[in-house]
Amino acid sequence: MLFIPRKHAAIVLAAALLAVGMAFNAARPPAQPTAIAVVDIVTVLDGLEQKLALEQQLQDDVAAGQGQLDQIVEELNDVRENMKLMETDSADYRKMVQNHIELQAQASARREFLEGYLSFQKGQMMANLFRGITDTVRTIADREGYDIVLADDSTFPVRSGAPEAEVRGVVLSRSVLYRYDTVDITQQVITEMNNNYP
Repeated sequence: MLFIPRKHAAIVLAAALLAVGMAFNAARPPAQPTAIAVVDIVTVLDGLEQKLALEQQLQDDVAAGQGQLDQIVEELNDVRENMKLMETDSADYRKMVQNHIELQAQASARREFLEGYLSFQKGQMMANLFRGITDTVRTIADREGYDIVLADDSTFPVRSGAPEAEVRGVVLSRSVLYRYDTVDITQQVITEMNNNYP
């Protein structure tokens, strides 16, 4: 049996641990290079034929609803004009006041409905477009071997003369500080989505 003096035991133990650590690290393969691409989502949205078609449909729907609102407002104006010509203590005047209140409620409800409908439809449209963008990005990344695709916010300006809180928010939320043009696949995403849009 080998005898190791106590003062040398710590050195021997440290050397053994170092050897085990080196062996463990030697067994770990070196990291592979990561292929990264970026996409400017604002530019993609602006270039999509599908977005233009959906916005036109939404405008048509809102115009139809606005037409109904305009008709109610026109009736309301007619009632107001008629009320000016009536005796305020007559039964017909009281009926007209009742009609006026009812039309005002209808106009208010129609206006509120249109605002809510527009907001909901815009949200649905944006969610569907974003799903389409992410699906297309995934297809391109799988096909061309990208490991990570980032939303490119490197071109968003930091507003000059803005308050400190706003500048700080923009700076700290930025994910891409610099990118080379060859890693930008924005136009590929636009082209592929437009080609696949019926």
